[in-house]
Amino acid sequence: MEEPTQRHSDKRATASGAAEAVGRSLDSSGSSDVTNHTVAIASSEKILDELRRSATTPAYPQVDTARQLDLAPGMCVKDRFVLREVIGAGGMGTVFKVTDLRKEEAGDASSDIAMKVLGPQFKDHPAALQVLQQEAKKAQSLAHPNIITVYDFDRDGDTIYMTMEYLQGVTLDEIRKAAQPLGMPLSSVLPIVEGMAAALAYAHKKDIIHSDFKPGNVFITEDGVVKVLDFGIARARSSAGREPQAAYDPGKLGALTPAYASCEMLEGGAPDPRDDIYALACITYELLAGRHPFQRTPANQARDAKLRPARIKGLSRRQWSALLHGLAFDREQRTAAAAEFLRGLRPWRLSAGQGVMLGVIVLLLGGAGYYLYEAQRLSGIVEEELQPAGPVMLTSELQAKVAQYLDAAELYLALGQLASPPGDSAYDAYRKVLEIDPRNERARQGLNDIAERYLDRAREALDANDAQRAFALAQLGLRARPNHKGLQQLRDEARRRGGSGGS
Repeated sequence: MEEPTQRHSDKRATASGAAEAVGRSLDSSGSSDVTNHTVAIASSEKILDELRRSATTPAYPQVDTARQLDLAPGMCVKDRFVLREVIGAGGMGTVFKVTDLRKEEAGDASSDIAMKVLGPQFKDHPAALQVLQQEAKKAQSLAHPNIITVYDFDRDGDTIYMTMEYLQGVTLDEIRKAAQPLGMPLSSVLPIVEGMAAALAYAHKKDIIHSDFKPGNVFITEDGVVKVLDFGIARARSSAGREPQAAYDPGKLGALTPAYASCEMLEGGAPDPRDDIYALACITYELLAGRHPFQRTPANQARDAKLRPARIKGLSRRQWSALLHGLAFDREQRTAAAAEFLRGLRPWRLSAGQGVMLGVIVLLLGGAGYYLYEAQRLSGIVEEELQPAGPVMLTSELQAKVAQYLDAAELYLALGQLASPPGDSAYDAYRKVLEIDPRNERARQGLNDIAERYLDRAREALDANDAQRAFALAQLGLRARPNHKGLQQLRDEARRRGGSGGS
């Protein structure tokens, strides 16, 4: 079911304008982290005049809390929130633009907020209401520039509502529709995906899963900032990965959208961050291709019908592989984290200094000879697969070191320094982590990612009939994962084509 979304009646940002605003934000900062812009929303003079007159005119008519359906602009909820206009409606309820009288009395220029009034069906599901209330409280802790701020979850008699910041702009659903049927270029889609991935990654770290992630729950402000909505109705992931005891079927309450729900969600499985990754991958595909990967067929039906998404032109082999992993029907085969999904979509980039250095080295050493030299020198350093060790109890000092090495690895990955130069690469940082904590999952997965990246590069080189470079890149990948069968096979194939320098 479609979820209620905020939609300003006099929006000044069109779909293309919002996408351009995202691009401008990136151009001005060089990073999608510019999303901490504050959106200033001022009340209109008409509303201010009405509020000033309220001191001498009769009070706003109070809501008949026994009849939620009677809510209408002009009414007041909880003696505080004046309903101004309906800005969205859907299966979960109705969203109003409201004026917060307390803010107005305090002289707050941004006294307009949004209020989601949940539908009357929740009165028949006390367990659902309990879970929603618990998770709305958690949503208030999600202080992130790419997540809408939730102020409160409360009730006025039978009227159950959430209050949140009021936004102006367009929903991603509007942008999605405007991009049909041709889709958008990766350069325009990537900033939006970065904002969505940042929001999901932050929430997942707090064990909060959205569970109804879709274009209608993503908003692009007039400043080009990506905002994810409706974390307040998300389901919590318990420490054991199970539903809270007061569980409910979100599909029966309109809190699940089949086109973006994973197989596990549709079949009643416990919530998991990879449910959101599936939705993120569907949205990304839809923006790029101008169509849903499975023609909006629910995932479990698409799986049973053996549907496969059509290849998107313009994506590299590595990027296409990253998108397919996000769309995997089987949770165990699906990308585990939002950051990992985003990393696979980002194009390779060399910094200016790296580009100059690489160019000089290639000229001095004779092109592919450099890659061959590096591979031969590094190939014997690590010859055994990392094996899991027993539990490791880390002191706070060692935990801090692990965190520093992991941060360094992420930086190296962003710079493209995967396994070289020796001592100054993501590989070296991950190895340092594993020396301290042999069971560290992020480091082990990081080495896997490095191997997969080199596999993609080596394949591209072999496809271009550059066997020497393919051989060298395969060797570099085997440095991270010595027993990687795909890399071993590709290395052997490159050697058969003369890529081992005649050895």
